[in-house]
Amino acid sequence: MTETHGDEGDGDEGDGGERVPNADTTEPAADGAVSARLGDGMPPTPDLLVLGGAVLLCIAFAPVFVVAPYSPRVVILVGFLPLGVAALVSLCRRRDRAALAAAAFVVVATISALVSANPRISLVGQMGKEASAVLLLAFIGWWAIGRHLGQRGRELLPYALLIGLGLNAVVAVLQVAIHNTSSSFGVADGGRAPGLTANPVQLGALMAAGVAISGTFALSRSGRWIAWMVAVAGFSAAANLSGTRVAIVSIAVLLVAWLIIHRSWRVVVAGGAAVAGVLVSDVFRRTATTTSRLTDGFDRQGAWLYGLRSFLSRPLLGFGPGGFRGAIQHRYSAAFVRTAAFDDRRSAWFDAHNVAIEYLVATGIIGLCLLCVFVWFSARARGPLMAAFVAIAITWSLQPMSVSTAPIALLALGAAAPAAIIAADDRVRHRRPVIAIAGVIGVVLAVSYAAIDLRLQAAVDSGSATRIESAAGWFPSDAAVADIVASGWANAYLFEHADKQHLLFWAHQVVEREPDRPYWWAKYASTQVSFGDDVGARASLDTALTLEPWSPTAWPLMLELAKRTNDAELHTLALGKVCELQLKACTQP
Repeated sequence: MTETHGDEGDGDEGDGGERVPNADTTEPAADGAVSARLGDGMPPTPDLLVLGGAVLLCIAFAPVFVVAPYSPRVVILVGFLPLGVAALVSLCRRRDRAALAAAAFVVVATISALVSANPRISLVGQMGKEASAVLLLAFIGWWAIGRHLGQRGRELLPYALLIGLGLNAVVAVLQVAIHNTSSSFGVADGGRAPGLTANPVQLGALMAAGVAISGTFALSRSGRWIAWMVAVAGFSAAANLSGTRVAIVSIAVLLVAWLIIHRSWRVVVAGGAAVAGVLVSDVFRRTATTTSRLTDGFDRQGAWLYGLRSFLSRPLLGFGPGGFRGAIQHRYSAAFVRTAAFDDRRSAWFDAHNVAIEYLVATGIIGLCLLCVFVWFSARARGPLMAAFVAIAITWSLQPMSVSTAPIALLALGAAAPAAIIAADDRVRHRRPVIAIAGVIGVVLAVSYAAIDLRLQAAVDSGSATRIESAAGWFPSDAAVADIVASGWANAYLFEHADKQHLLFWAHQVVEREPDRPYWWAKYASTQVSFGDDVGARASLDTALTLEPWSPTAWPLMLELAKRTNDAELHTLALGKVCELQLKACTQP
């Protein structure tokens, strides 16, 4: 974010004819030189803000928000969004090829969102959903911000990330050691540590990045390498406690790559440190670790095949960001539901668990090609930041991108590349006002989002359905928020004898706002059954089953409805489906 003029340093010709320093400048120097530089003056204020934002992206966790790990990070992303857009536009004006590809990808994603089945959700997103065109723009914005970091900011960024990642690792160890099972700040199902992220998968990806940065420092420095090896062991231990197998795979890939590149005995030591960290962490709780889950299965291949088949029906622009679930759910088999989609609420396959298939389905072949071009022109760098990006990106081959991992990885990728040197022309004079204006807009957006989210959570805490409904007005057309309001009116009806029409209205609002999610229709049908509307419930369940023929939520309700209405034919059909899915509602011996 600093102003760097074209007459500084020696460089090669970069993208668009701009001069860039040699990529080797991103390599860490000897310990003594680094210590001397770290003792020099601080980077400019914009770079300091970026470094602070990077730390916050790693550790943002505030239970006072509606969705504790998600909302604080969205506040940060929204706050830096104008700055990221300004940085991306600046790079595009200088014909940076990676930036042009990134901007084109965002445009295609936006068009895909506009022509999708749910334009509003695909374009803007909704509470707790981690895929939308706006979030993609925010992620790319962090890459552009990283490209604009000055030399001091680039030198300090790995250390800033290590602070945030290290705090996550410490929290993860404490969560498992103490076995805290609280819903807001505890271990996940099976004893897996989430750290300060939304789930253990995200923690594992971040811990792999910690190993990448620490290992790169350990292999490239003449002194203090033992301390960095200890850090490798610590991050490996936390990755193991997350129970995320792909994170361990990512660490193993890094070790193999280091062995090929460096051919040093230190790589063997780093591998030993990683193994030691994994083994020591097993002492805390063996059932929580990755080593105890190596033989577990998870039917990603089935979801990928469904995604590829769906892509063929909309090959150019896809189904829009966040549209993966809607694209594949009608293809589910009973076997797939039994093994990989048995919980309509949580195991909902909102994401392909593979970044290439995800964006092939979301943005079509055009979007995926542009994304590949962006990565091709961006990934021409090395050093600790590039290693961190690679470590996280490897996990995206089997796990989703998220607000916890994507901005950190792309910031590291942008900062790892050769610095974006700005020609000394008239445009430079406008950079400071642009940064100031973008900063002010970002603060307004971040404060506004935080305020409306906190207002909704305060209303939920109060238990007042009227307050919840009022606070929800600031989240227009959000199905997840409408469901919160419906729950508030359900409590008011049960305990305060409120008018049932409020509950029925908001239960219907949920399906109106996200009509392609079977779970919402089944839940709405349950409400209708409770109030004796059997005809309406049958229509809602039929809609759910049209969307997902093997819905594990809709068929048990259909069986219940068949019993209520004495429909023998429907009862036989529903019972057969329930038993085929091996659900508890199956009453056959």
